Amino acid sequence: MPDEPAPEIPRRSQRHKTLKSGRIEFNGTFSTFDVTIKDMSETGVKLKLSTTFIVPPTFQLRILNTNTGISERRTCETALATRRPFGRALH
Repeated sequence: MPDEPAPEIPRRSQRHKTLKSGRIEFNGTFSTFDVTIKDMSETGVKLKLSTTFIVPPTFQLRILNTNTGISERRTCETALATRRPFGRALH
């Protein structure tokens, strides 16, 4: 199924296109799913999932930096959910 364009919504800060690797972690990090980070800002992120599954309303997003090997973990909550990709707020 092709990606559906996400509806335009007002943003608190401008997002910048990127193609980073990430991982959704929840259930005490016992449940993880790989994602592609399509764009991000200080307050939000658009994720593309490699598989379709139910994403919990809040979860941890591990943003992987392949150049340094260092990762950053951010708490996310649902801001906009469509099939794929979907937007999340960062905290």
